[in-house]
Amino acid sequence: TRLPPGFRLVASRTQVVPGVALPVQHLIFSDGFASISVFIEPVGGAPHPVGMSRQGGINIVIRQQDDNLVTVLGEVPAATVRQIAHSVARR
Repeated sequence: TRLPPGFRLVASRTQVVPGVALPVQHLIFSDGFASISVFIEPVGGAPHPVGMSRQGGINIVIRQQDDNLVTVLGEVPAATVRQIAHSVARR
């Protein structure tokens, strides 16, 4: 609902991920230089880890929204990943 300036949706697909019971929605946003992936998957019965982390130059935010787990990652500032993660809304 609230993308950082310059970012737009460039790809969207549903994919099957090994170990995940239901298909996962994968959205890719870009500003022409950097890209950010957003994965939306149904939450199973077990609790999932949530929060923010960093692996090398990639910032990652995982949060639960209603009955979905939202994972946002990209080689962008942590604030950008956090903003997108907290702006995901059900259509």
